[in-house]
Amino acid sequence: MMDICSMSEPTIDGATMFLFVIDESTRYKWTYLLKKKSDAESHVKVLLNRLARQFPGKTVLRLRSDQGGEFSSNALSEFCDTLGIEQKFTNAYSPQENCIVERANGVVLPRLRAMLTATHLPNSLWGEALLHVVATLNRLPTKPLGLVSPHQKLFKTEPALDDLRTWGCIAH
Repeated sequence: MMDICSMSEPTIDGATMFLFVIDESTRYKWTYLLKKKSDAESHVKVLLNRLARQFPGKTVLRLRSDQGGEFSSNALSEFCDTLGIEQKFTNAYSPQENCIVERANGVVLPRLRAMLTATHLPNSLWGEALLHVVATLNRLPTKPLGLVSPHQKLFKTEPALDDLRTWGCIAH
């Protein structure tokens, strides 16, 4: 499942939105900072190739997204066809059809805002805060997975927690 979310302020590097990809089975999340929507296509291709190499014998069955041009391009459609991946598009103005990623946005964005507010860091650091939130959520157990973390469900190993740090701390 994929979605793009726009932010009101650019990051220090100029990103104004992010691509959010979630594995429906494991709830593992990937996020990529984007300067323009068209950048999403290359990130999706890189992710799909990486997953194919990292998990030989396992295949991505389908990509679900809205009907945005960045997801329905001929190049991405052909790429998915060569990998045997079915593309599923939600109906217009129907976010409930992509509910897992929409719900994840509703979890991630308030945490991101809270982290920036609590640390008094500038909003232009939202990209770094986002990456921190997603990395943390991938390591935490969740009810839908039977109190197993998305990391553990995907990689079949306990996630490393020794490198987790409090967001915005001055020193480690």
